[in-house]
Amino acid sequence: MELTFTPTNVSWSRPKSDYKKNAHEFLNYVKNPNYVVEESTMPIQLKIASIKQLLKFKLSLLPIVLFLIVITKRLTGAESVAWDKNWTNYLMIVAFAPIFEELTFRYALRFSKTAIAIMLVMVVWLIARFTVKSNQDIVLIVGIVFTLIPVIRLAIKPFDNQLEQQWIRFFPFIFHLSAIIFGLMHLSNFEHINNYFLAIPLVSSQFVSGYVLGFIRMKFGLIYSMGLHSVWNFIASFPILIMLIAKLF
Repeated sequence: MELTFTPTNVSWSRPKSDYKKNAHEFLNYVKNPNYVVEESTMPIQLKIASIKQLLKFKLSLLPIVLFLIVITKRLTGAESVAWDKNWTNYLMIVAFAPIFEELTFRYALRFSKTAIAIMLVMVVWLIARFTVKSNQDIVLIVGIVFTLIPVIRLAIKPFDNQLEQQWIRFFPFIFHLSAIIFGLMHLSNFEHINNYFLAIPLVSSQFVSGYVLGFIRMKFGLIYSMGLHSVWNFIASFPILIMLIAKLF
């Protein structure tokens, strides 16, 4: 079992203009995902600086993403799902959703018995999303699978070592699967879609997020991917925050 370790004697001094370096490192990782060990010796300030550069990279893609969404909406008849713009829902978007989604999608990137169970839940959800018409039935199916997580953990316990070796071997597939399912899940943000295949560009932003957050989770840890996820949702929902504040006066 061969892992990529970070040397303890690395000098972490970096030039200020390292946007291209971080973007290049991220794109190379997406091309060839590795089961790396988290950066344990890099100072927090430099971790945050690297994450800021990746946030800039994602923001730079925003014009392309918005163009794709507008065109795809016209082609598929899709409309954004209406939701009540109140403080409870706003906090769900900015605080609770990032935690839940990172635990669901990025926690499972590192091997554990729970990670395997969560990956199974993700696959079941994806199948149900496109084969079961009733949202209530989808919730019921996924809920049943969730209750089976302790059973799954117990069943695979004797095979921990062998499974971890296979997890590392097939990690590139697992990494891509996690990002793709994360993106497809957000098709539920739209309704009246007449062709789901053509509607895939609607979630191009979430595909990018899936890869960026996956890279950060593997390199820096789950807390950092949660943090960036929350910051991105805050930026995306900033107009709603202004509207809610205006209602107070």
